[in-house]
Amino acid sequence: MSHDLARSPAGEFLTPPRYRRLIVTAALVVVGAVVLVLVVWAPWNTSPTARTTPSPSTMSTSTPTSTATMPTPSGRHALVRDDVPTGAGPVALPRGRSRVGAIRTGYPRTTRGAVAAAIEYAGHTGCLDASCVNALVHAAVDPDWPQARQEYLAGMRHSRSQLGIPSTSRVPAGATLAASPMAFQIVSVPSATSQTADPAPQVRVVLLSYLAMAGPSISPTNALIVVPVTLRWSRGDWKITDSDDTSYAHLKAVPGTAQAVAAGWREFLA
Repeated sequence: MSHDLARSPAGEFLTPPRYRRLIVTAALVVVGAVVLVLVVWAPWNTSPTARTTPSPSTMSTSTPTSTATMPTPSGRHALVRDDVPTGAGPVALPRGRSRVGAIRTGYPRTTRGAVAAAIEYAGHTGCLDASCVNALVHAAVDPDWPQARQEYLAGMRHSRSQLGIPSTSRVPAGATLAASPMAFQIVSVPSATSQTADPAPQVRVVLLSYLAMAGPSISPTNALIVVPVTLRWSRGDWKITDSDDTSYAHLKAVPGTAQAVAAGWREFLA
C-alpha cells in the first residue's frame, strides 16, 4: 500500500487523496480535447500491448528449497520462504484457498503467495462506491490498519470526481476504473515505514499494470502504470498494509518486451 499522492492533476485514482499504496496515477484532462494524457510518476505509454499467455513448456515452475530473509519495516528480518524461481521466465502463482465475497484470500506465507495476493487485491481496488470499499477492506486489508476504510472512502470520492461522477449519484453504466496487472517485481520494504514494535513479515510487490478508465468526463482509455503494493502477514494471510510513497517510475516498460525483462519484470500465470 504511505500512500500520500503527489498533487499532480487528477492524481488520486484508485487511492485515498493523501495516499498512494495500490494505484497511483495522474491524468491531465485537456478541456474540450479528444486526447487524454495520463501520467503515473513519469510519462507512460498509452498504447497497451496485449499480454501473451505462456505455454506450459515455457513456464518456470521449479521451487527453490532455500529460505530467504525478507526485510521487514522494523529493520528486522522475518523468515518468508522465497519460492520464486530464478531466471526471467513466467512464474506460476498459487490461487487463494478461500474467498471473502468476490475476492480470493488464503495465500501461503511465501514470496509467490505475496505476489499472488497483491495481484488479486489490485484487481479489486478501483472502487467507485462504498459497498466496493467495504468489501475490499473486509477481505484484503490488514485489520491492524484502522484508518484504511476512511482512506479508501476518501480515494473513492476523489476518483468519482475525476471521472465526472457526482458524489450523490449511482455509478453510471460504462464508468470504470480497473487495473489489470501484467508483471511483477519484489523489492525491499523501505526503512521509512519502520515500526520497531512490529515483528510481522512484510513484502512489497511492485506491479506493472494497465489501467482502464472511463466516465462522464473521460473517454475510455488504457494506460500503463507502475504500482507498489505492500503486504503484511496478518492473521494467517497476506493483507494490504499502510506504507510509504516510494515511486518506481523508472521501472516502467511495455510488458513482454526486452526492455521489461531488462528492468526485472517477471510475467506470471495465475
